[in-house]
Amino acid sequence: MAALPPNGAIKPTGLVPMESKNQDLINRVKQYENIPWCEQYERMISGMLYDSTVEILEVARLRSRKIQKKYIDHLPDDATPTSLGKEREEILRSHVGQLGKGCWIEAPLTILDCGLVTIGHRVMFGPFVSIYAATHETEVASRRDNIEFARERGYPPRGEHRGGMYGCGWERGYEECGALECGYGDAGKGCEESYACTADRELM
Repeated sequence: MAALPPNGAIKPTGLVPMESKNQDLINRVKQYENIPWCEQYERMISGMLYDSTVEILEVARLRSRKIQKKYIDHLPDDATPTSLGKEREEILRSHVGQLGKGCWIEAPLTILDCGLVTIGHRVMFGPFVSIYAATHETEVASRRDNIEFARERGYPPRGEHRGGMYGCGWERGYEECGALECGYGDAGKGCEESYACTADRELM
């Protein structure tokens, strides 16, 4: 249970973990690919206290790092703009929860997606944008036991964000994608995990 702040001050609502699962959100995420389903994952995306060190989540984080490196390093000598975009999109599709058409991500972009992150159509991020859905318990024993919680994040259907921190990770230079939904981790090289990312970009 979350500890009270000093002097009994009331915590801001956003810093208090949820006490029950968000079944509507869980049902939505069940439609996605590449999700490390387990009890702790369901608690995590629901904003409840969860154990980030369970094996299935640790294995998923390692898998994510491997895919991110493959994505970032992928630049064959015979690549063309068309072939490179197609090949990198396939790599990305094997990594995120849901992906639309024409998504392009370059480092440095960080999305720490322990909570579900949704990025709308045709959103563009400049270099060094960071989106954080994760937070940590303030109670000492919980922090020592790696108990944490997260919050869902959403970004507009269209928009442009310049460098800075927003509230979730990739690590490259520029991203243009539609809806990106992340359910666990960070995406990119400075971000490490991404298990329920949804990117959907439809040209209008």
